[in-house]
Amino acid sequence: MSFLDDKTWDEMDWLNKAVEPYIFSFNQDLARLPSEYVFSYRDFESFIKKSRYQISLPIAVEMLCSKFDVDYSHIVEALDKDTLFRLDMDLGTTIDIQRGTIDGKLSLVKLTTSLSDEQIRDMLVRLVDHIFGYSSNGVQTRPLKEVMDIVGCQEAKKSNSTRKKWHALKMYMSNIFRENTWNIKNVDLAIKLIQWIENYCRTESRLSLANLSKLKCMVHNGHPIYSMEEIV
Repeated sequence: MSFLDDKTWDEMDWLNKAVEPYIFSFNQDLARLPSEYVFSYRDFESFIKKSRYQISLPIAVEMLCSKFDVDYSHIVEALDKDTLFRLDMDLGTTIDIQRGTIDGKLSLVKLTTSLSDEQIRDMLVRLVDHIFGYSSNGVQTRPLKEVMDIVGCQEAKKSNSTRKKWHALKMYMSNIFRENTWNIKNVDLAIKLIQWIENYCRTESRLSLANLSKLKCMVHNGHPIYSMEEIV
């Protein structure tokens, strides 16, 4: 058994190997959420506490996911919620705070059971931007150069500006996910890759460097990447 073995790929049937689908734990969670959830007055009281009487889609999605134990906090800033859910209120719906009742219907409608390949790639691009951040504060030049060498980012390598290098790396990794250049089909692993890069550049975590290096080696295996035994 090789250090770079992909057990999930090895165990996949021929059909899945031919299709090469993305796998993503959030897709499984999304599929088990109800197609429509009708909010009660007690739910509305939670709205009041969270959003000062404003009924918004982000708060509604947060409440629904909380009710069904769906943790999406690590991707919340990158999800395009408008393509996944719709907040509906029947015409003439009234909310009586004194009586504690809702006359009519306020509901959250699920628009899809899973993210499409395009939605996943767009989400990963936005996640790079969110995790890397705009500022290069805290980014250390030496580990940043190491990462640029490992991933193959040539842009701004000769620049003396850490900010320019950091921005170049962010754009480079965004394009990798946009074009699926590394063919990483496990979305949770792709998210870890972003976190390993950011963590090593700011904290010089040796584990982050080791896992980044291992995953980059697996890119040359010649097949999609579905799993990697993480170094801990």
